[in-house]
This record gives sequence, structure tokens and C-alpha cells, in this order.
Amino acid sequence: MKILNLFSLIVLFFSTVAHADTITKPHTFTAGQPALASEANANFDTIYNQVNKVGSAITVDDVTGNVGIGTASPGSDLHIVDDDGWATIQMEDTLNGRIGIIGIHNTDGLQIRTQTNDQIMFKINGNIDVLTLTTNGRAGFGISSPNYPLEMLSGAHVTTGGVWTNASSRGFKENIKKLKAEEAYLALRSLEPVTYNYKVEKEEQYVGFIAEDVPDVVAMNDRKSLSPMDMVGVLTKVVQEQDIQIAELRAQNEAVMAYICQTTPSASLCNK
Repeated sequence: MKILNLFSLIVLFFSTVAHADTITKPHTFTAGQPALASEANANFDTIYNQVNKVGSAITVDDVTGNVGIGTASPGSDLHIVDDDGWATIQMEDTLNGRIGIIGIHNTDGLQIRTQTNDQIMFKINGNIDVLTLTTNGRAGFGISSPNYPLEMLSGAHVTTGGVWTNASSRGFKENIKKLKAEEAYLALRSLEPVTYNYKVEKEEQYVGFIAEDVPDVVAMNDRKSLSPMDMVGVLTKVVQEQDIQIAELRAQNEAVMAYICQTTPSASLCNK
């Protein structure tokens, strides 16, 4: 028999055990002690009888090695069919009292549940975190203990109030340089605000920029996306420079007014 079929029989046995009320083993063997063929055969007879109790509910395809529960024509390695609206695979850790269920529900679709107070984690390559869903409703991408409703490995997250927050710590960055006023002015003058809607969202109108058309200083490498903080940085630098210029003009204006009022006290502006 193929290895796959042997594995399927093992799965079949444990599936049968899960459905049987009680299985009494006629013989229990001791390591290092010889076992009679009749005793071993008696144990196999017990397994056979338990399988027969389930009847046609469990099927092993002799050609593919597929195991079917509730179907005589399993279409995959393990094929479960249930007509009560909730077909499930249940996993239970009796040592710690934990239960997990994977199932398909007649109205809610595919579900992964924990019947106990445990989080759900998706990992790859042994133990690398991909997605963590905590018991308090938080989701972490690339991290096992998210501190926010939605948190990325990069540090970006959504706050409890629903605000998207970019990762901006100095510890995340390098090649930090001050933005020159000339660069900021040039970028601001080159930006062309437009109104638009997304092709998949025709009823909602937005105001913004086209990624392919923005100046290089605020462009992303893919030329298909934009970072709002880039725009904020440019605008902040321009406003700061203009604030300096306004302060200088105000000081100059006050100096001129003081000179005029000193030399021509009767001037109209001196009476205000």
C-alpha cells in the first residue's frame, strides 16, 4: 500500500476514535516484550469493528489515498461533508484545556475559531510571525503582540480612535537632511492639485495629486503611490520661510512708520 494510503488509514483510525463512544483494547503491549500474532490481530479486529460502526461515513479512496468524512467520493486529501450547516475540524489540547475549530458555516462562510481565550496566529518558515489576531480584537502584521487595533512591523499603526499613524521615529531613519527652502518652493510650485474619483469607486470624489506628475522630491520610487507626510513636509517648510519673511516685512514696516511719524507727525498714518 502506498505511504499516502497508510497515512490515510491512520487518519481514518483517529477519526473513528473521535466518533466512537468507547474503544476497549483487547491487548496492551509492553516495550521489549514479544507480542503474539493473535494478540496483534485482535487489536486490528477492534479497529476494523470500530470503522464498521461508522459505516459509509468514512471513505478511503484506494487510488488517490484521499479520506472522505460524510462523502464516498473525497476530492482532496481530507474531504469533510456535513449537511447541518456547520462542517468543522476540531483540535483540542486537553492538557491546557484549549479548543480550536476550523469550519465552514452556512451563512458566515469559512471560520477559524478559538473556543477558549486564545489568540490566532499565522506563521511561516517555522516561527516567523505573519499575522496575529488577539483576543481583544487587535491585528498585528509581522508582530506577535500588537499594541493597537492595527499595527505593522514597520511601526505604522491605526490608533484606537481610528487615525492612521506613520512610523516616524528617528531610529527608523537614516540619511536625514534638512529640506532646503528652494527645494520646497520648487516642489510646491510644481504640484498640481486635481479632483478625481477612483475607477472602482465612481460615486466618491477626491482632491489630491497624480503620482506620475508630482516633482521628484515627493515622488515614490514606484511612481504609483504618494506619502501624505511628504506633502506636509514641503508645505511646512514653505510656511516657515514665509513666516520669516512676514516677520521681516513687519519689522521693516514698523521702522518706516516710526521714521515717517518722527519726521512728519501730521501724517494720517501717525494718528492711528
